[in-house]
This record gives sequence, structure tokens and C-alpha cells, in this order.
Amino acid sequence: MPENLVSEIGTVVIIAIGLAYVARILKQPLILAYVLAGIICGPKIGFGLVHDHNIHTIHSLGELGLIFLLFMIGLEINLKKLIALGKPVIFTGIGQVSITVAAAMAFFILIGTSAFTGEFDLIYIAASVSLSSTMVVVKLLYDKRELDTVVGRTTLGILVIQDIWAILFIALQPNFSNPQVNSILFSLIKGIGLVIFCMLASNYILPRIFKVVSRQPEILLLLSIAWCFCIAGLAGYSGLSREMGALVAGVSLATFPYNHDVIDRIITLRDFFVTLFFVALGLEIPMPTWTMATYTFMLVGFVLVIRFITIFPILYTMKQGVRVSLMTTINLAQMSEFALVFMALGTASGHISGIMSSSIVLAIIITSTISTYSIQYNHNIYVFFEKILIFLGIRDRFPHHEVLADKQTDSAHIEDSIVILGFFREASSLLFNIKSKFPKLLDRLMIIDFNPEVTKGLVDHGVKYVYGDISRMGLLEESGVSRASIILLTVPDMVLAGTNNLLLVRELRKMAPNADIIVTAETFSSHDELYDAGANYVVLPRLITADYVLDIMNKSISGELLELAKLDSRKISGRDEVIQ
Repeated sequence: MPENLVSEIGTVVIIAIGLAYVARILKQPLILAYVLAGIICGPKIGFGLVHDHNIHTIHSLGELGLIFLLFMIGLEINLKKLIALGKPVIFTGIGQVSITVAAAMAFFILIGTSAFTGEFDLIYIAASVSLSSTMVVVKLLYDKRELDTVVGRTTLGILVIQDIWAILFIALQPNFSNPQVNSILFSLIKGIGLVIFCMLASNYILPRIFKVVSRQPEILLLLSIAWCFCIAGLAGYSGLSREMGALVAGVSLATFPYNHDVIDRIITLRDFFVTLFFVALGLEIPMPTWTMATYTFMLVGFVLVIRFITIFPILYTMKQGVRVSLMTTINLAQMSEFALVFMALGTASGHISGIMSSSIVLAIIITSTISTYSIQYNHNIYVFFEKILIFLGIRDRFPHHEVLADKQTDSAHIEDSIVILGFFREASSLLFNIKSKFPKLLDRLMIIDFNPEVTKGLVDHGVKYVYGDISRMGLLEESGVSRASIILLTVPDMVLAGTNNLLLVRELRKMAPNADIIVTAETFSSHDELYDAGANYVVLPRLITADYVLDIMNKSISGELLELAKLDSRKISGRDEVIQ
């Protein structure tokens, strides 16, 4: 064992933990803390707490983290969900990456390549700037509770498509040194062969073996790791990357009922070795030069600009609306952790120069830091850019007045209308109940929301639909909300963007003094505040749920639970709602 290796690993991990704690407080990605720990401990910029002869060993240990990371990504890939992403997401994911790669190569060739001392610098740059960070975006959207919104789902769908591009790059990367057509085709054949072998094993061999050991969690974990390492080693022996092998090994186990248990058990190992991987990247970042700084900020600027050039136009053209298109663009305006994987592989293969590798790592750090704030305030940024887009004549492609015109709305109808502001799960169920129990109310109903996914469903249900942001009072006034008889607010504050129910009730009470305003509250304190703001009735879903669950408990005590469950199942099976 190299001299002082254990103590030096302990030192960098302790420093990484301290910086990670600070990053958590500042709401920054933990990756930044780990890379910074490597920079501080490294011999090139930092205090030399890790000696040169130990850096290679830490790199090798970090590669295990990379293998574990890609194995777990494979375990979570659901091929059925990929197919169900929808055309807008699939076309955007394909088009965005393709256009970005071409634009990046053209741009950096145009500005000159004097700093490109690596043979394949340009290819690695193009691949790195084309992908966004799944790790950063998912964490920030989860914290904002926006993962299950239309913007969140669109963002995640594009990230999944980008990850597939990353897998393709990793598969082809070993052939860059010998870019012959025959060599690339042979690698693709070997990759396909590896996939076929793993899929056959997962269908006919592995299920029986895993079933035998499934009752022994420790052996199940060891078997999963052994499968991962065997396929990774087989890939490396075949001339493919070990990381691709780990990913294929994960995908082959993704449909097993034990995959979540394996993920839960392997995650601690992954976190430790991934920490060493990012620390190792920081250890080798050299002292910044003017050239490195120039290319770093070029990369940052290029990423921010190219996201708006590629993502927004494609989503907008496919009728996803200005808000969804723009906020998805904002969410994806950073570089991916996969670029760090590319740099590690490229450096190990001698494909990329040190200055370009370090510039890309620094650009990832800067764009990830920017995204911490841009995603946090994505609605505010959207409002700012929307004004510019309107000035340029770029508006929603299905404006509200066109939808209302088809229904020949007149002022007499608006006077007696029931308006639902925001269309989410509760509103979807309410609409179904109205249609099935009180169909005459449909003529009085009008819904205002900016989710393009529900537009067709609402039209099919014969409901007047206004596309727009319910936080815009001008839109509500123009849509006739001021003359409504009943206004319903069913979307909880955690889902609303750019406003909350209290603000809406205050403004609506001024706008529609004679309307009955019915609103949803999440807490007892907000219940009272909403009444004070002018609500006529405040619904507390927790109380309704409590009464319903209590009734279920009584049914269980009296032995009627199975009958009740069957009755509920029949009710649900027949509900053809807009939002399932």
C-alpha cells in the first residue's frame, strides 16, 4: 500500500464532509464541495495534503465510485417510461443535444483552437456542453416540490434522453484513438452483443439465482455487486469502457423486484467512492491561467446561451407554451456531472489536454452554482423574459381568446360562470364528478391554467379552457373572472408558482366582490388567514381525509373493509379523468 494513503484519504474525506456541510447550508450542490476539497488538498493549487504518489491510487478508488454510480443509474432506468415520455420531450432531447454538439464544434473552431493541445479536445467539449445535470436539477426541483409539475416532468424527460446520449458517448469513447469505420462498427457490435447477453441472462438465468438468495439480503447485495463488476470487466476486456458495462449490468437488473433493495444497500458504498472520484478531479486541477479562465468563461457563456437557442424553440414549436418552454430551458442551463465522467475517461486515455479538462471542470462548478439560484427563482426569471418575448411577438400558440371563441361565450354566460383557477388532481376529480352527477353545470364551468398537457382533455370533456397564468390579474380580468358567481382555488400552495392562495384571494375579492370564493388551505393558520382575506369557504383536505380514514377504520373493525375496498376499486376503474 502506498505510503500514508489511508491517512491522506481520511484527511480529504474529513475536509470534504466539512465543505459539504457548508454547501448544504448555502444550498449548493455537494459535488462542488467535493471538488473544492480536492483542490484544497492537492499539490497543484492547495496545501499538498495529498502527495503525488497517492493521487493515482485515489483515482483508481474513485473509478469504483463511477462504476457504482452508473450501475445505479442503470438500475433506475425504466424502458417503458422512456417510451411514454411523449413526442415533445423526445424530440427536444434529441434535437437539443444534436444541435448543441454541432454548434459547439463550429463555435470553438471559429474562435481558434490554439489551446487545444489534446487530440480530441473539441469532441469532449462538444459532448460536455450538450448535457445538463440530473443530480443538480432533480435535487433543486425536489426541494421546490416541482418534480411532479408539467415543467418538472418535461425537464426530467429531457434529462433522461440526455443520459442516453451520454451512454452512447461512453460506448464510443474507447475508439477515438482509432476512429476507423470498421473499428467503430465492431465496437457497436460488441456493445450490442454485451446488451443482448445481459438481457438474455436477466430473462433466463439471473431470476432463478436471485430468487434463491433473495431471502438473504447480504448475499443479494454481494451477488448484485459481483454481476456489476463481472459485466464491467467483460466490457473492459472487450475494448469497451468499464463504465458502460456497469450501466448495462444495472439496466439488466432494473425490472427485478429486488432492484430498489439493492439500490438502498449499495448507495452508501457509491457515495463514499463517488466522493473520492470528485475529490480526485479536484486534486489534479492546475493553477488557473488566463487561457484557462478565458476558456472556462467561454464554456459557461456558451452553455447559458445555447440552452435558450435549442430547448425553448423546440418545445415552443411543439405547442408546450411559453411558460413550460422557458422554465424548462432555465432548469437545464448547466453542465452535467456526466461531463466529469467524460473528463476522467478522456484524461485516462490521453484524449484531452489538461487545460481543457480543468476548464470544463471549472465550468461545471460555475454553471451548477448559477443553477442553484436560477432554478430557485425560475418563475421570476420567466416573468422577466416573458415580457421580452411578448415584445418580440412570441406568445402562446393557443391563446385563451381562441379557445373561448369556439364556445361562443357571451356576457350573460360569464355573469353566472363557475371558474376554477388552476387545474391539478383535485380539480380533475371535481370535473369528473360534475360531468357525471351535475352535467348541466358544465355549460357554466370555465377553467384557467397554463398546463398544455391538459388542454386536449378539457376540450374533449366539453369544458371552456383559458390558457394562462392565474397569478396574472390582467388575464383573469380579461377572461371575465370579475363577473363570475363562484371562484374555486383547489391547487395547494406547494404547487403554485409565483403566487399563493392568500395573495390570490385578496386580489380576487377586489376583482369580484360579489363572487363566492372557495379555496383550499393546508394549515389551520392559513385557514384563518384566508377567511380574513375574503374567502367565503375554506376547505381543509386533511379534515376530509381524517373523516374518511376514520370511516375506513370503523369498516375494518366491523369486518366490512374488503367490501369497501372492492367498491372503491369499481369507482376508480370507471373514472375517465383528465389527470389520471
